[in-house]
Amino acid sequence: MEQLNFLLRQSFIYGHGVPDYNSMDKLIKPCLEYKALPAKVAQQVLKLLDKSWKGYFAAIAEYKIDKSLFTGRPKIPGYKPKDGRTVLIFSEQSTSKKVFKKSGQGNRVGIDIIVREESYTSQSSFLDGDFIPAYGSKPKTWKPSGKRICRGLYRTKSGRLCNADINGSYNILTKEFPNAFSQRETLKANVTGDREVLVDPIRVNIGGFIAKSLTPF
Repeated sequence: MEQLNFLLRQSFIYGHGVPDYNSMDKLIKPCLEYKALPAKVAQQVLKLLDKSWKGYFAAIAEYKIDKSLFTGRPKIPGYKPKDGRTVLIFSEQSTSKKVFKKSGQGNRVGIDIIVREESYTSQSSFLDGDFIPAYGSKPKTWKPSGKRICRGLYRTKSGRLCNADINGSYNILTKEFPNAFSQRETLKANVTGDREVLVDPIRVNIGGFIAKSLTPF
């Protein structure tokens, strides 16, 4: 959504302020990049951009109070490197079949669409580094390290609790790119190369619910 960020930057630089989320949505809807994504996914991207700008303004306010907390004045949200590409990975469950019928629609606007089967991703433990079998080829001895103990909650081998959906989404990502989080820097070890691995889980505290040792990632 770099086109939208460009418009937001220009609006801010020339003193017109930054539109809110609803205004952003109306502004970007006619763009091809927006139409190439499933509606729910496009809206999530907009929310991340909206969050980035709100974070910038919050940082500026804090900077004015205590500059010692920063290494320099916060900068407005920028762009990804010119030679970089962002790979978006969604499960089939979260996308419209219409997107896949229009072959090459995403590629025409620089988006790589990857259809990934997600078997065993909700059972496996990302934090324990579980091996995730492909559909129909699960070894007889295979067993996940942790367990999904209830809707929305997963317990790892050590007893650590984490959000089950986030655990599953990380597993879907690593099932497509096994070394996405590799500590080694060689291209061979990190098959995603210079692609960005973007994950942005948000912790939400619900009134009346107190979680112990809960890790939202």
